Amino acid sequence: MKTHRPCSKPLVSIVIITYNSSKYVIETLESAKAQTYQNIELIVSDDCSTDKTVEICRNWIEKNGERFRRTELITVTSNTGIPANCNRGLAVAKGVWVKFIAGDDVLTNDCIEVLMDYVKSNPSIRIVQSNIDHYRDFFNAENFIITRTLAHHKIADESITPLEQYSLLLKGCHVNAPGTLIQKDLLYEMGGFDERFHLEDWPLWLKITKARNKIFYLNKSTVKYRVHSSSISINKNNSIIFGDFYLKMRPFYKEQILPNVSFWDKMRINYIFFVKLTFDKCSLNRNNLPLKMILNLLLLNYTAFRNYKP
Repeated sequence: MKTHRPCSKPLVSIVIITYNSSKYVIETLESAKAQTYQNIELIVSDDCSTDKTVEICRNWIEKNGERFRRTELITVTSNTGIPANCNRGLAVAKGVWVKFIAGDDVLTNDCIEVLMDYVKSNPSIRIVQSNIDHYRDFFNAENFIITRTLAHHKIADESITPLEQYSLLLKGCHVNAPGTLIQKDLLYEMGGFDERFHLEDWPLWLKITKARNKIFYLNKSTVKYRVHSSSISINKNNSIIFGDFYLKMRPFYKEQILPNVSFWDKMRINYIFFVKLTFDKCSLNRNNLPLKMILNLLLLNYTAFRNYKP
């Protein structure tokens, strides 16, 4: 068994979150192995995949595990959702910092190194987010879609306070979740990911900033994010205006958003929700340009429609 020399750099935990990721997870694993930052551990937390994800990960770790300080593969007997899966990975992480990545995305080779260099430049940083590059299906130049950057968004302003970030986050999830690096102690202080809701990250950002922890920003791409051409967001045969996801989001809005925004914001959020719900109930919930134009007119402001997702 290989013995690793002591390292003066902080240990970083790369936590790969998987569920039926057999088609792409090797790319994710290889991107962790290729990191220029050396002091990392690898954790794979699987949420009861029904394909060969676990077998693929176990075989890969057996062949490549010595590259990391330690490795761990977590499996469960029933599917529990993304927040719970993230918490299982967090529970066994031994790193000072934690980098979560989905089992179909990849890290740039210098991802951990550039984020850790940025953290080192400012000891007050407990969480940092960076840009993410979107690709359709495959990470080839011809499949590149766009870089999601927050360089011109107020939430990334150097002078912004955590409570100002909290106010902005009440209006939309303006955080590049795949591009974040978080101090493990901060995650424990926040109680990890909230497993009550149907989304893994937005409640966490609200909790972090409300507790007066600033989300810092590095204007550099560190993650390649895969957009699947079969996903509901771009599948022309599926409904996109309103769906089960929005209904599951409603308890989150009622608990954490509506009590903390202005009267007019409450009115706008509820109006958008019920207009979209009405479209669904009237069988108008389709990816149809005339219907989308009518919806946008009813919503008064397309930016509001895009930023508010009750």
